[in-house]
Amino acid sequence: MASYSPGYNTNVIYSSRSSNSRPATTTATANNTVNNTSIAKPTSAKGSTFSVLSVQVMDPYYRDLQSLQSDHNSLLSKLKQIQQMLQGSYQELAMVQQRSKRAEADSERLRTQMNII
Repeated sequence: MASYSPGYNTNVIYSSRSSNSRPATTTATANNTVNNTSIAKPTSAKGSTFSVLSVQVMDPYYRDLQSLQSDHNSLLSKLKQIQQMLQGSYQELAMVQQRSKRAEADSERLRTQMNII
């Protein structure tokens, strides 16, 4: 029986052959779809044979989702870095504005003192 894990479609290929016919292959996937194909090589020279090949194939939508999640996480980390830089810039701006106000007050006080003298 085929096992199924998230993000993977398990393709199971069944091949059988009787002595006088071309081998027929049936592919069954985990979502219960079946594809019938025939293959050119016989599986055995005489009699009937039965072989099973199980291959896990990553679901393309799951792969796309993983890639989008990875992109989202990297963009989110960049956004956090930019927010921290912006917050630092606002803090610096606030300090510079306070210094500017103090400098204006000092210059006004010096002007009034110079006018008095």
